[in-house]
Amino acid sequence: MIGCGIGCAAALVLTIIVTVGGGLLLMRPFNRAIEDQEVLADRYGDRDAYAPGPQTMTPERLDRFLAVRAPLQDLCIGFEEIGEAFTAMEEIDKSGEAPSSGLILKSVGDVMGAAFGIAGKLGEYTEARNAALVEQDMGLGEYVWIYTLAYYSYLGREPGTGFDGSESAGMSGAEIDLLTSMARRYGENLAAAGRSEEAALWEAESRRMARTEEGVPFAGGDLPATLADLFEPRRAELEAVFCPHTADVEFGEVERKGLSIRSR
Repeated sequence: MIGCGIGCAAALVLTIIVTVGGGLLLMRPFNRAIEDQEVLADRYGDRDAYAPGPQTMTPERLDRFLAVRAPLQDLCIGFEEIGEAFTAMEEIDKSGEAPSSGLILKSVGDVMGAAFGIAGKLGEYTEARNAALVEQDMGLGEYVWIYTLAYYSYLGREPGTGFDGSESAGMSGAEIDLLTSMARRYGENLAAAGRSEEAALWEAESRRMARTEEGVPFAGGDLPATLADLFEPRRAELEAVFCPHTADVEFGEVERKGLSIRSR
């Protein structure tokens, strides 16, 4: 009984150490992401208040956007592996055949491992993205705006794809409101710059977005020529650094809530 008690106590202590140590390791990338996020907010303002203007959509800013995307590609593979684990489980469920117990255990183990890995990979990805934004002198609001126009408006990618990179849940209400506000401000800034014809297009489009609750401006490939001409020479580069498995977390910010971290 004494031996059992000592063994159980040792196991309990080990569990606590592993849990606390794992939590501290898990928090590190989130903490660094939050630090960089605060730097970005101090320099460029809050993401939600971003007001794009004519100076945003230039070849130089697009080069910086591509430089932010490039180092994120190595992390895309981790999210793809998570998606594959969930997809494999769904395929077993849809097959209609009775799987072997070994296959079930393997699939459950893969899904559990993927589920526990999501938080860590999200922390790493957010940390890498924010660090790249700081290095390239680009705020999160500008990143979100260029990402939307390049991938959703110009290339016609589906917003809100999950980790499997195929099924699209669309944009959240908060994301739709964010992009609708950005489109309206873009039109206002174009008007202030004397580009009245373009301004009228964007003002009408922002009203359509608000009415239809659609977050993608000029969905369907009808992006104004000035922007289409900007993206066209860089099409292959944009495609090369796109990751469908992270599309659902690209706009996210992280914040502390007591002892926990929340992504929004």
